[in-house]
Amino acid sequence: MHCHSTVSRFGTLGRFPSFRLLRFRLRFRPLLRVPAHSLRKVNPIPSHPMILISRTFEVVTPESAEEGEAAESGFLSEGEAVTFRELVSLMRDHPIPSSSPCSGSQWDWLSSHSETDYRDCSNRTESLHLDRSNHPRTLKYWRKAMIAAGIIRIK
Repeated sequence: MHCHSTVSRFGTLGRFPSFRLLRFRLRFRPLLRVPAHSLRKVNPIPSHPMILISRTFEVVTPESAEEGEAAESGFLSEGEAVTFRELVSLMRDHPIPSSSPCSGSQWDWLSSHSETDYRDCSNRTESLHLDRSNHPRTLKYWRKAMIAAGIIRIK
């Protein structure tokens, strides 16, 4: 064959390869060497997921108790990332559940025992809440941490 021929040595006209050529290339191409980490799916949750919590406080004075309100309340931290162990430790410091019996749902929160300031007779209570911005797959750890902290007893 001449190099100026319109028919190539693979049996096609012009630039488009024939079916035989494509089959040959697919069959004998070198193996694709790709690092293993690039083949894995990107997981938005790490192997040890961080649980997002919010910590609140409430101060009740004798004057505010007469009105049925708290004198002061607010967030200590909002969207704080903690590990499972840290969460269990915090739950042991906040042993009073918001409902009885406690189901461990995402709507349950835990409160600490009130601390009395004897200078002005005010009571301060801190609460622990599961933050709303948690990934749905991390919600199960809230209940598991309550079980590990001894707040929920499994029969």
